[in-house]
Amino acid sequence: MEHEGYVVAGDVYDIHFTYPAKESFHDSFILSLEYDSEQFNEDDVFVFYLNEDSDEWELRDGEVSHHMIME
Repeated sequence: MEHEGYVVAGDVYDIHFTYPAKESFHDSFILSLEYDSEQFNEDDVFVFYLNEDSDEWELRDGEVSHHMIME
């Protein structure tokens, strides 16, 4: 996993949502991720996601608090 100028600060997850036939999720949710707080401070961590259409990593808004980043 590479993105120019960045390094991985925690685990990398591949998340897929599967719903029963004819059902979908249209609400929001909070994704909370831990990062290595001994190596990185709150100003150094971000959440990116891979846009599979463009094959580009895109920065997501996230809030960092108590060694967790929430997106």
